[in-house]
Amino acid sequence: MKNYLRKRFKKLRAKGSKRSHKKRSKQICLKLASYIKASYPSNSNILLFDPLLGEVNVLFLLDLLPEMNFFLPRVLSKTKMEAVPFSSIQELIPHKFGTRSLPNHVKAVSANSIHVVIIPGLVFSEIGERLGFGGGYYDRFLQQGFFKKIGVCFKSQMVNPDLIPMNEYDIFMDLVING
Repeated sequence: MKNYLRKRFKKLRAKGSKRSHKKRSKQICLKLASYIKASYPSNSNILLFDPLLGEVNVLFLLDLLPEMNFFLPRVLSKTKMEAVPFSSIQELIPHKFGTRSLPNHVKAVSANSIHVVIIPGLVFSEIGERLGFGGGYYDRFLQQGFFKKIGVCFKSQMVNPDLIPMNEYDIFMDLVING
């Protein structure tokens, strides 16, 4: 079932214009920024992600929340990622899977120093179920600390609760913001 859902939503995710994705990404980021401002003090540590084609562009938060500290994931192996500080898109260099990352000389921080993790996915439900690409990077990272786990997606990526098969390794989101 997971593989079927992944295939279906990977195709769906690629649809839509860049203009539409940009507009909806900004709307989602405005909702997200409003929630974060109301819930967290200045200088809180927020782990973002560099969006792939069809994902919400959460990098708009850099301008919307200048009082916060931002981090990106850096993939270390097939099973591990770490959080690395960053403040500008210009710092990013090409990396695996069509993403960008920070250079290796940038030191990672302890997972426990992160307050909020903004998480991409192929599909989410309103009760916090999430289906990612299948690598388990976020599920393993999320077991390392106590974070607010916020999934972000477009409305077309939302499904009915219990449609996403979850196992003991899958981590539920605390909140899903879509638009």
